Amino acid sequence: MSGKRIGVVSIGGTQWITTKLGLENLGVDEQRDNIIRLLAIGDQSVLRGALEGGNIEAAFFNGAIAEELRSKGFRILTDLYAANIKTLSSGVIVRKVSLQKNLELTTNVLQALIEGLAFVKSPTHKSAVVKTLMERLKINDSAVAEEGYRYLQRDLDVTLYPPVEGLQNLQRFMKAYNPRVGEVKVTDLVDDSVIRALSESGFVDKTFRSYGIK
Repeated sequence: MSGKRIGVVSIGGTQWITTKLGLENLGVDEQRDNIIRLLAIGDQSVLRGALEGGNIEAAFFNGAIAEELRSKGFRILTDLYAANIKTLSSGVIVRKVSLQKNLELTTNVLQALIEGLAFVKSPTHKSAVVKTLMERLKINDSAVAEEGYRYLQRDLDVTLYPPVEGLQNLQRFMKAYNPRVGEVKVTDLVDDSVIRALSESGFVDKTFRSYGIK
């Protein structure tokens, strides 16, 4: 992969981290192997266009877009899920003072996100989710969207708690750009009090059961 251009959404974001984890899994180091620097281009649809247009040689995509590209003849080089590589795909980030001042608002937001997750994971709403994938990701082939749906179901985590190991991988790469990041204790960044309270109150189980999950 020497001399190749790798597209990312943004430098320092979660997709940047998953890209670097994927390269690492392939035994590739961007500096050691003289890969042209990772290029911050834009969201997944922009990256797809850049790859199809030959402006970049590789990028990390979600399962639905990856499956569409594979149907067009592109190769999937690595799968972080299959390789059991821990990462941070999404999360809610707030300042500590904001959490303390807006606990009710934060709780309401998380409740809405949990219900949204339950909707997507629910077999009952498969057709709506597949339709949304096709519309939002501009996928025209329903068979490809169905395969993307399978990836989505596999990859979405219903444990809800922040993955410390994924945060440690994030820190490991970021400290190469800013050594001070290495001084941060990752566990100090995690506050699972709201999720824990929602779980202990029965909200999470009740919501998942109402959507036919668990």
